[in-house]
Amino acid sequence: MEFNITRGLVRYQKRFFLLKRATDPLPENIGKWECPGGTLKGEESPTENVLRECQLELGVSCRVVKELSFFDYHTDTVKSRCHVFLLEAENTAVELTEEHSEWMLVDPQEVQDFDLVLFASLLLEYFRNPEFYGLV
Repeated sequence: MEFNITRGLVRYQKRFFLLKRATDPLPENIGKWECPGGTLKGEESPTENVLRECQLELGVSCRVVKELSFFDYHTDTVKSRCHVFLLEAENTAVELTEEHSEWMLVDPQEVQDFDLVLFASLLLEYFRNPEFYGLV
């Protein structure tokens, strides 16, 4: 499988949203945590995609603060390029879709304590060094 995706590090009052997967094309991701985002569709830009996906998955309007570095992730069965954005959420009036069963707001250093989806461990660099990446 090959994916071109986005992930939003969605901040609200210095804490970040995590979503727990209820469904996923990769069965090993079900029940694990992730940041909002999705697969690019058609001519959609990464910025358009991350904003649309955050609205869809969280039901919360966000604004892009900045684009962070993208990363590539490859296994024997998955090839993925992930565009990462720092976003600011307007509120916490979350409305989840069937893709996710739970949500939490966590401090950056708490993210590493969660069982994350397959490639999300690559996002840990941002959360381990939030000052360096301008997340807080």
